[in-house]
Amino acid sequence: MPGKQRAQSAQNQIAPAETPDWIFCVSAATVTLCFALSRGFWSQALIAKGALYTLNMLILSACFYVLVRWEENVRKTNLLCLFAFLCGLGFANHNTFVPLTVLFFNYIVYAWYKNVNPQKLTPGNVSAFLFYEMLWLGAVFLAFSPEAFKPLEINAKVEHTLIAFALLLIGAVVYTYDKYRLFWKCMMLVGLGTLLYAYLPIRSLKNPPLDWGDPETFYTFLNHILRKQFGVGPKQPYTVILFSKQIFSYLVEWKNQLTIVLLLASLPGAWLLWKKYRSMFIITSLIYLALSVGFIIMGNIDVNTFNNYLLAVFYIPAFFVSCIWLAYSVCFVVARLKNPGVAFLLLFLPVIPYKTNLFFVDLSRNTVDREYGMNMLASIEPGAIMFTSGDNATFVLAYFNMVEGMRKDVTIYDDKGRIFPNIYGKEFLKMGALDYQRAVNQRQRNFINENSDKAIYFILGGIIFNMDDIFR
Repeated sequence: MPGKQRAQSAQNQIAPAETPDWIFCVSAATVTLCFALSRGFWSQALIAKGALYTLNMLILSACFYVLVRWEENVRKTNLLCLFAFLCGLGFANHNTFVPLTVLFFNYIVYAWYKNVNPQKLTPGNVSAFLFYEMLWLGAVFLAFSPEAFKPLEINAKVEHTLIAFALLLIGAVVYTYDKYRLFWKCMMLVGLGTLLYAYLPIRSLKNPPLDWGDPETFYTFLNHILRKQFGVGPKQPYTVILFSKQIFSYLVEWKNQLTIVLLLASLPGAWLLWKKYRSMFIITSLIYLALSVGFIIMGNIDVNTFNNYLLAVFYIPAFFVSCIWLAYSVCFVVARLKNPGVAFLLLFLPVIPYKTNLFFVDLSRNTVDREYGMNMLASIEPGAIMFTSGDNATFVLAYFNMVEGMRKDVTIYDDKGRIFPNIYGKEFLKMGALDYQRAVNQRQRNFINENSDKAIYFILGGIIFNMDDIFR
């Protein structure tokens, strides 16, 4: 059976073949609104930084759409090339697309052989493929782990290694291009999408007011895109008790996002995919687990209100997968009932997350941040020095000082040297988390002694706050 017919037959098992198209459209539009009004996505859509996560969802949903269309006819290589380019854009937008692309790649290989050469899908071939893939992923992980460069410095050994790797890659492409033309074409398109990163060093060379990570050189650029500035991995051992708390915290967050009604309604959709459209169930389930349980294991951080808030944005793609399952549940019910009135009632389904989440996302009367920033600046003596730390204080001070031009007489520095002028030196940007802590501590001590004639202010919780001999 051709791939397109196979996909259509699976879809017809979910809903009868005579189901009118408008039912699918109404179901999809309704669930899309439910996701748009989920607490995490809605709140991120209202803030500047949130564009990072909303754009991530746009690219992910486009990848899903192109992948489903490609599976209808796996010989449409133009769709596969478009998918590769979208993955490159995803890389350039957020690092969460790395595990997603690995899962998508496995799904594509499976779908290709299932439709074109099913006799090669033997347990031995699948096991060998997964074994070599694990070796390759392990090598990549070791190459880009936080311990790979301590510190990441320019030296002949690193340069020669990079040159040798580049030559080997070029040689591999030239030697195998005819046999694996489609694969290398897709890799090139992934690279083309990732080239958006080139904007960072180009803009950084102009020294803008906000020059996060100063990615002007290859090494600071690499540190930036690999998120080295966020420090190393888990800081406490893995335990069953901690993991249980993390899973429970995630389930509570899942319920808060979609409400308990929509969460429970999505589960029959997952079961329906398992029974009728198993390949889609597998890819959605793997993505869901990777972006929920996977992040929990990678982060392994304590369960508290602040950490739960930090992790919530990383779970948004997992909640998106839940909405895919919810769409299948809704479509199945409406198609089986064959009642236009039920479809009309679906239009009111988004009212549930709207009424539940409006209180949490409506910040139209919340002026705490503005008042916090203005009060900080108003309390500082003329010509003083201010050390800030943490997002809440740093970015509001940056807004008032850089955008509205308030208190230009005050010199402001931040503990990370990424927002305000960097007094720690460029070498500081290459350091690991512990070395950075020691270096900043010493540099700020020296700076305080050098400016003993000026009033110096700092944020509670910053590095100076923890200097017992200075702050008592």
